[in-house]
Amino acid sequence: MQKRIAVLLIALAATSCRHHKEETAATGTSDTAAAAAQSGSPLVGRTQKVDESSTAVKHLGPDVGADMPSPGAIVNVPALIGRSRERINETLGEPEDKAQGLYRVSGQPVKISFDHADRATWFEMQVPWPVMNAVDALRLLSIEAVNIVPEQESEERVDYIIDFSGVELDGKNVSKLNAVATKPQTAAEWTDVGAGIRRPGFP
Repeated sequence: MQKRIAVLLIALAATSCRHHKEETAATGTSDTAAAAAQSGSPLVGRTQKVDESSTAVKHLGPDVGADMPSPGAIVNVPALIGRSRERINETLGEPEDKAQGLYRVSGQPVKISFDHADRATWFEMQVPWPVMNAVDALRLLSIEAVNIVPEQESEERVDYIIDFSGVELDGKNVSKLNAVATKPQTAAEWTDVGAGIRRPGFP
């Protein structure tokens, strides 16, 4: 009889223990799910349909943003050199004087020379504020010459040849820009800058 009672007690204890474990597991799972729902974090394995029409890259025409000047510059000569007059007008706006190739950019007059195929070959402008060295003056045209040895240098003129990404012009790939900064001989400030692939008056 005692043996039977002992077996019965052990069976009851095992059943009770198993029931307690199942309750604990169920409570833990529901607590985790509730916590995840409250925190806003997604459940593991959740998927979401992606609307391809909203994420697809749409072609919006020419990448005009790539033609914008570098910080502190007024015009981006390396990006615009060799471009058509139409593209220049899209980027800089219509010229103030088409015959002279005179544009106004950020309030500053910029003169652009075009070749026989109506492609921009030279940009020049007056420096609009005091600049004490040629390198800083050329930055107004997005020309970086800080680590480049000038081709020619004098008190009133500095000439550079600058490598750039290149453009095809008259069947040739041109990958070097000419850049020049000038000032009056007695002045401390650089007053004029120009850059391009074909200076007006030069072959």
